[in-house]
Amino acid sequence: MIAMRTPSLALIALALVAGCGHPARPAPTQRMAVCVAPGASHPTGRVTIEFRRAGAVIASGSIPVGGVFAAPVPADAAVDAYADDKLVGSRPAGGGDVYLSEAGCPDSPW
Repeated sequence: MIAMRTPSLALIALALVAGCGHPARPAPTQRMAVCVAPGASHPTGRVTIEFRRAGAVIASGSIPVGGVFAAPVPADAAVDAYADDKLVGSRPAGGGDVYLSEAGCPDSPW
């Protein structure tokens, strides 16, 4: 007959503690930036920028027209950029740092 053994409380406690205390690694991110230049659709004022992953907003901000909005985005996900609810561009999953801009915007956001 096989005897069942029950682990001691010390071993159970050790197993529980072994998984604690190690901070979770943050998910890798990459930079994404958008600039909407002054033009017919946005002559002056402010524009609301949203970065969306599968339709869910993951970063947003309101910037002056001609300004740059930048934020870290998940490296492993496709991300769409919207200006005042209009799609202005996308970054594919694993696409690296992306700067979506129009003529009249700064050459580089970083």
